[in-house]
Amino acid sequence: MININRILGTRNGDKLYGIIKRLLRKKMKIHKLNIITRIISRCLPIIKDTVLFSSFYGEYSDNPKYISEKLHYLGHNYDIIWVIDDRINITHIPSYIRKISLYSSEYWKYLLRSSIVIDNYMGRNGYEKKN
Repeated sequence: MININRILGTRNGDKLYGIIKRLLRKKMKIHKLNIITRIISRCLPIIKDTVLFSSFYGEYSDNPKYISEKLHYLGHNYDIIWVIDDRINITHIPSYIRKISLYSSEYWKYLLRSSIVIDNYMGRNGYEKKN
């Protein structure tokens, strides 16, 4: 279960959690996780200049890898965050990249609050990005 208080960083998550719990009790046809992420993403502010990268279930590879390297090379002042699966032994990640664990509370925080999300796995978790 997602700990909303940890994502929000306050006790204000209790009210939000109650709303989500009531919605989940109703047998809606929409995927439960999609409901949760929609509600939370609408309530939380976007963290400016933050780019979240993810590739194939927590690997450091493919197009997102080269996009993040080019973004750093061009000198843009973005906080580059990579979603990494702890079960995969990845040793070649550059030092300017902040690593977060797949499906951790930090993962949900940055998935819902990053200004840009770059992911090469379509349909991940059914989240909907806020405009």
